[in-house]
Amino acid sequence: MPTRRSVLAMSGALLLNAASAACVTAAARQASARGRITDEFVLKMERAAAAARHLDGRHGGGAAETWVGDQATTLIDLLGTTGYDASQARRLLGALARMAQTAGFMAFDDAADGRAQRWYLLALRAARAAEDPALTTSVLALMSNQSTARGQHEDALALAAAADRAALLEQATTLLAPRAHTDEHEVHQRSALRHGAWLSLAHARAGKLDLAAAEVRQALRRLPQVHSARTLGLLASVRTQLATTPTTTVVEVLGDLDRHLVAART
Repeated sequence: MPTRRSVLAMSGALLLNAASAACVTAAARQASARGRITDEFVLKMERAAAAARHLDGRHGGGAAETWVGDQATTLIDLLGTTGYDASQARRLLGALARMAQTAGFMAFDDAADGRAQRWYLLALRAARAAEDPALTTSVLALMSNQSTARGQHEDALALAAAADRAALLEQATTLLAPRAHTDEHEVHQRSALRHGAWLSLAHARAGKLDLAAAEVRQALRRLPQVHSARTLGLLASVRTQLATTPTTTVVEVLGDLDRHLVAART
């Protein structure tokens, strides 16, 4: 099990590798020799993340960061060695992201910039794996603030832009979904297909690949009723975006997409 000292001593790259090895994904894990995590335990971890923020507000860093670090490193170990379902995984990863975010701010407040950056990187990875755009945006904003404070203005601008993109993607999902999910027998199938394709792009760019694939499948069901070269071009753009992350689900939907595109063009 990694100790707090070993985690804080790692470089950013090594910390991310350790997080990967600890199964920092939103996927379910089967029961292991150490058993399965219960919902009660997940709730305790979420409360620990909330307690970390309370400690920061009352006491700042120092001993409080030590406690938060212990909770985070224990959770990393459990993510890699116990069983849980996908919903529990997202909640645990959200708790880990909040713990790491708080520890990062504590370190930043203590002018320990290297340590703060390592915590922020872990928080960012966990927030993305938890599929939490709001939390991702929050972490990116803190990273931007740190870069500004250190005089790294180009990095600060890039991180701020990334935070804006994360927020905009969440807004795009809210706006596109109603039009993408209209009844398949309604008249405006071309509009629904195009909105579904845009929604798939938004999910893909937010790292929500399963949702992106589901939107592609729904859009393809409308394709036989749509005759539009521009719409085919949009679906080709979706294909290009999805192909950059060829998970098993993505590869399957790309095969379906290719077959439909060939049929539509003949």
